[in-house]
Amino acid sequence: MNGENLKFRFQIATDAQAFQVYLNPYTVIDLFTVAGELINTIEDPSPPALIDPITGTIRYELEWNMQTAAGKDVAAGVYICVIRMFSSSERTELIAEEKAKVLIVR
Repeated sequence: MNGENLKFRFQIATDAQAFQVYLNPYTVIDLFTVAGELINTIEDPSPPALIDPITGTIRYELEWNMQTAAGKDVAAGVYICVIRMFSSSERTELIAEEKAKVLIVR
């Protein structure tokens, strides 16, 4: 990836006029090894909203520098990502959850 961060892109529900249903979503991405070890957590109380000019959907984007919580580069391999978006920073209402596998080749 030539030194660039890994980008996670996702969108949330909008109403019939394409307005956000949740104005201040709180996003958490937990990153695990395939053995289930938590290596890092990325949190963003209000990720920047991007509006897709073609579809009009509202997207969000968070980046991971491919390092552990201790600041060390992760080894090449497969990692499991659990992305959760809550309606607010209180994390009382989960509005979306997605799991993904990421392959890092160095």
